[in-house]
Amino acid sequence: MKKFLLLWHTLMLALLLAACGGAPAHTLTYERGELTETEINGEAVPSIYVYTEYANNSGEAAIPADEVSVKVYQHGVEQTVFVLTGEKFGDYSQCDASVQAGSTAKIVWTFEREDDSEVTVELSDGSTYTITK
Repeated sequence: MKKFLLLWHTLMLALLLAACGGAPAHTLTYERGELTETEINGEAVPSIYVYTEYANNSGEAAIPADEVSVKVYQHGVEQTVFVLTGEKFGDYSQCDASVQAGSTAKIVWTFEREDDSEVTVELSDGSTYTITK
């Protein structure tokens, strides 16, 4: 009987661990990047746009910026993100837009840019990409 209970507990633990190893609740896919300018209060601000696709596989609405991360580096230094709340870039919403559970959305992340030199993008899953002018 003890062997049976030990086997049963081991099987249940294995099933629980397998259930936790499913697909991540939030995923981010890099589509492209762009070195550009953003007009803010009538002034052209050198900017970096990172276009992504965000999938919310969780059970509730979520804001991409709260669930995943995008970091941008220029000259080895992380650049400052800025959010133009409510602004849309074609089909892309800002990273602070709420995305319904079970939905996928096109999301843009906007950063300040120092100059026209190469930019490295790093996503929360560890993948990296390069943007050049």
